[in-house]
Amino acid sequence: LNELGIDFINITPFITKKHLFTHIEWDMQSYIICCKNKSSDYEWFSKSELDNKIALPSAFTYFISNFYPNEKPI
Repeated sequence: LNELGIDFINITPFITKKHLFTHIEWDMQSYIICCKNKSSDYEWFSKSELDNKIALPSAFTYFISNFYPNEKPI
């Protein structure tokens, strides 16, 4: 991550998921990364923006829904 310009405090493994897409099974692992700052090289989004502005592939909505378990699903 440092090579990508992301200065982080820690990385914690989150959840895993198998996703089947076009007859290929993807083993997906998510991580929670606590960043020191928001690099201007990337776009950063709030939960509200993820719900209303960003079209996420269905494979990723599972992770977002589990990260925000008390909020309505995206």
